[in-house]
Amino acid sequence: MRATYPIILVSCLLIAVAISSCCHRPVYFVVQQEELREVNMGSLFELHSQFGKSEGVVTEMEYFATPVIKTESGSGKSGSLDDLSDSVTHLTWYRYREWPVRLPGLTRKVIFTNQFFSEREQEWEISMTPAYLLVPTDKDKVPGRNESMHFLCYKVLDPKPSHYDDFTLWDQIEPEGEDIKILLPKYFCIPVEKTREGISSGSVDLYGEHLACYEVRTQQGDLADRRPVTISNQFDTDWRDLILRETYMLCVPSRKVEVEVITKPVFE
Repeated sequence: MRATYPIILVSCLLIAVAISSCCHRPVYFVVQQEELREVNMGSLFELHSQFGKSEGVVTEMEYFATPVIKTESGSGKSGSLDDLSDSVTHLTWYRYREWPVRLPGLTRKVIFTNQFFSEREQEWEISMTPAYLLVPTDKDKVPGRNESMHFLCYKVLDPKPSHYDDFTLWDQIEPEGEDIKILLPKYFCIPVEKTREGISSGSVDLYGEHLACYEVRTQQGDLADRRPVTISNQFDTDWRDLILRETYMLCVPSRKVEVEVITKPVFE
């Protein structure tokens, strides 16, 4: 039997952000080898966001995201891969373990718009517990990352399929282009400001760019080939060689976004 509780509604209007096509980010699997994925957990750090304060550690890397040129399938490439230089900030996805662990039975609802449904809102229910911390990363020994660019990602609960156009992606991992089909909402990521041992990663607009991440299927299916990259960031300060697998998600920046956060206890 489901119990009924008062609903606490918090609304916030997010600042409209001018976003270019290169700010979309395909997300690649990091090949499943523990020696490549494990990181030093280290001490607790603080994350501050519109959802409040979170404390936790990262445990292992799972995905790697690059900036990309995105077009509707069959429309041809617009822009140059030169605009996607290694000096543009990449994002490494680390599994995030929050402490203390949140009690089960709480969810949030976020309502937003992006270019997939520019004329109507999307509504996702997300977990209260963050799943991943996205960390700014340099690629292939070219420095220039934006140290303040962090995102905290929450899993979408009971995602609903919808109709999305097919797209073609070009980036430095797939310079010849990769056709993808959007499947389901996967994660909703919010900007955060990170503080560790009293040192801040830098000032962040906590109501600025968000990322709506969708699971995708490539026309090529699960690629058998492996794609090497070299990365460096705050958790892997020495350059580390990684092997990437197929594209798993596409993260889409949100603009002119209005978010409603609904917190409600739910018990079966």
